[in-house]
Amino acid sequence: MIKDYIYLKTPKIASLITQINTYRDLFEKIPKLPHIQENLLRKSTLKSSLYSARIEGNRLEMTDVEFGGIQNREKREVFQIFDGLKFARSFKGRTTKEFITRNG
Repeated sequence: MIKDYIYLKTPKIASLITQINTYRDLFEKIPKLPHIQENLLRKSTLKSSLYSARIEGNRLEMTDVEFGGIQNREKREVFQIFDGLKFARSFKGRTTKEFITRNG
């Protein structure tokens, strides 16, 4: 681990920072389309669910869970994690141990 890294703000670094800021500003001005945002959120949540299940030994790939119904134990496992993540995102209040045990 580097503790005392020192860098110089070179013209190249300054140019790259300017480009990043310009692209960020342009991106923020693009209209937000709810159906696209929902699709991106669904895909990222599904991907996160799949990778969480894979840590536990699930062998499915993204293409296995993107389409089709729940047909086997491994798919059910992924979609149970998916449903849990959706529930956690939908809850706006503070999550407590009591809330989890009451609703779990």
